[in-house]
Formats: sequence, C-alpha cells, structure tokens
Amino acid sequence: MPDQSIQAVLKDGLINHGRIIETTLSTLEADPLLAELATLIEDADEADVREAVLWALNSPECAYVGQALQYFGHAFRWEWLRTEIQQRFDEATSRDDLRAMRCWEQILEAFEEVAPGCRSLGELEVPE
Repeated sequence: MPDQSIQAVLKDGLINHGRIIETTLSTLEADPLLAELATLIEDADEADVREAVLWALNSPECAYVGQALQYFGHAFRWEWLRTEIQQRFDEATSRDDLRAMRCWEQILEAFEEVAPGCRSLGELEVPE
C-alpha cells in the first residue's frame, strides 16, 4: 500500500480536526492532532502544504479550519498564509461582514509578535 501524499494527509487531518471539535466540543481534544500535523508539515514541501491549506480554507468539509490555521500560523509564520488571510479580512471589511472579519482577525492574531523567549501570548507574565 503506497503512502498517502502530504496533501491527502493534511486534508484528512484538517477534516478530522473539525470532526473532533464537533463531537467533543473541545479544542483541547483536537490539539494533539494539530501537533501531529505540524510535525509532518515541518519536513514537507511548502507548495504541497500550501495547496492543502488553501483547499481547506475553501472547503465546506473543514469545520473549524480557522483554529487549525491559527495554530499553523503561529507555529510556522508563513507569509503566504498571512497574505491570504489579510486579503480575506479586507474583503470582509469591504462588505461590512463583522462575523467574517472576526474570524479572519483571529487567525491574523497568530502572526503578531510575542516577547522574546515566549512561544505564545499566554506565556507572558503580568507584573503586579
């Protein structure tokens, strides 16, 4: 049995990510799958990854894809993904589509800079 292409694995993984959230109502339950997919992405051809991600953005099969892309955006900081999401945000803004604007805005937040030594905004300590 031949190995599946990285595109097929990512597409299946993103579909399953949405299904996990739909059935468990928990993003924490889906995080291990995203971590596994991120490990596969690290060694994959970026063009293959890009094609799978863009497919997921446009596919009705991928529920909760925004959360997955937020995860990948933070982990990989792909400029092509930031540009794609920014374009979609701008289109939603021109239509005054507040729901879509917030969805795209949340993904864009993953590309914001964090303090040196911190992997996420959640690790920042607030001085008393």
